[in-house]
Amino acid sequence: MTRCCGALQSEEHKACLWFLEAIRLTKVELSSIASFISQGCIVTACNVCDYLLWHLNVETRTFLYNSDKQTMAPTRLRVETRISHGIAQDMVSSLIVGSQAAVLVDVPLTIPQAKELVPWIRSNASVPLVAIFATHFHPDHYLAAHIILESFPEADLYATEKTVALINDIIEGKTAFWKSALGGENIANSPRIPKAFPSTFFSLPGDDIVHLLGPVNGDSPEQTMFWIPSIKTLIAGDVVYGHGMHMWLADLDDPSMTEAWLDSLRLIDSLGAERIIPGHALSDQEGFNGSKDTDHTRAYVRFFQKEIESKPRDTFTPEEITAKFDEAFPELAEIEEGSTSKLLLQINAQHFGKGGQRQKHDVDLVALQKSYNASWDFSKN
Repeated sequence: MTRCCGALQSEEHKACLWFLEAIRLTKVELSSIASFISQGCIVTACNVCDYLLWHLNVETRTFLYNSDKQTMAPTRLRVETRISHGIAQDMVSSLIVGSQAAVLVDVPLTIPQAKELVPWIRSNASVPLVAIFATHFHPDHYLAAHIILESFPEADLYATEKTVALINDIIEGKTAFWKSALGGENIANSPRIPKAFPSTFFSLPGDDIVHLLGPVNGDSPEQTMFWIPSIKTLIAGDVVYGHGMHMWLADLDDPSMTEAWLDSLRLIDSLGAERIIPGHALSDQEGFNGSKDTDHTRAYVRFFQKEIESKPRDTFTPEEITAKFDEAFPELAEIEEGSTSKLLLQINAQHFGKGGQRQKHDVDLVALQKSYNASWDFSKN
């Protein structure tokens, strides 16, 4: 019997689908198909077979793995990270590397930083890059994706269906804005639009499953996190910021968004993740291990909720808001002028301060929020 090619309509794959019946068989009956399995159809080269194997109960899975000398257990994924500093706004890209393929999560805003990402990907993954994901619709997480796609033609760019719709709504205006702000040489003329990814999980050939958790709230609605339970690693996107940074708050147009962000952090707590990779950070030297960044994000959002958002609009001037954050987070007050972190504080202060410059949104964020607010949390219903 030849190995399953993974095509749903192939003759070999019909046998893979038959394997579903094995879930209901006894150990004795399973032993009769052990040789069939070892012949090569139910192997990790087939994504669907890999999925079926992974969803067997532990006892059955262990029995099957031990029924032949060939080890069939999924291999251990690893995640590498790289921060694009400067005009790319300290955005964190994450590379999920498997035994036969790799996936990139989030691409920088700017062309030069995306070009720097190419050799980094090649040096950290000797396997093909098969997909790129954008965690949400903010352009600093996908706008220069064409650079990566040109360098890795086997890959496609993906996002959730709702995120793709939002990107289509804003892409023209945001591209023009960033060209004006950063120069035409730094921004794509015709940015690539992601394809809608229809599933809530994916698996790389021979490897553990990666779960897409969303939509959840972070610094905007409609965010997706990537959870790899086998290595207790969460790629959190802009649901979490590095502990050395101020955060983008100017999309919080309604208190429900702020509370939903805190709900997302509670969801993260429940996962028991040992490594939580933020969407923006100043350094990854600590490996993003532990809850330091999540705790910082929670404290920052709660401070905004209590000290700024809960007060009537225009209670404070931009200068007063800046002073409040500097006092509450003195370690951030020492960050140099002109940095992304400092710029974020200035924008927030202007947006929420009396007489300040309000941010104009290309999306009705309040309506977006109300369309699915805490739909995953039955305690909110």
